[in-house]
Amino acid sequence: MVTKKYCVTDEKKRCTKVHLTAEPLCAPCLTLPPEVKKISPDTNENVQFKKRRANTQAFSVANHKNCLKKETNEMKNKVFGYELILDLRDCDSTVISSQKKLQEYVDTLCKLIKMKKYGKALIPYFGEKEAFTKGYSLVQLIETSSITGHFSEFWGTAYINIFSCKAYDHELAKKFTKEFFGAKSAKNRFIVR
Repeated sequence: MVTKKYCVTDEKKRCTKVHLTAEPLCAPCLTLPPEVKKISPDTNENVQFKKRRANTQAFSVANHKNCLKKETNEMKNKVFGYELILDLRDCDSTVISSQKKLQEYVDTLCKLIKMKKYGKALIPYFGEKEAFTKGYSLVQLIETSSITGHFSEFWGTAYINIFSCKAYDHELAKKFTKEFFGAKSAKNRFIVR
């Protein structure tokens, strides 16, 4: 629906662009010539404008959609990062309940997938009010993002996320993680974001 109508004048020639206020304008439509005047509904110009609108409105909307489509396609070709999500079951309880072992895991993993650690790993133990919530959590910042993990001693599970803007061998990371925690089963998802 057209709620505002503009006619751009350039000396004796009229532009027939229709700008729809219900949709955002694309970059080419944002640049208008200096002389812009609003058409009042009572004038003869408005009648002429309405006649041309049927032809130009379809072109303007199509042009706008083409701009949006081009921007979307350009964004599809850009990758922000890669994320490996692992849910490990029946893990070795001595590993998931040891702060020293969790530190060893993150140190070895970073070397294995060629990630540079940013600061020290945080490995707090908390959630002790309930048996099923207590356990360690792990946060290791890396220069390209982070490695996080949550471990449940009660369930014998580990939940690991490895996210990085830099590409890495996610199959190697998955295999190493499953073996390190002695998991009997693992569900995983690899996401390109």
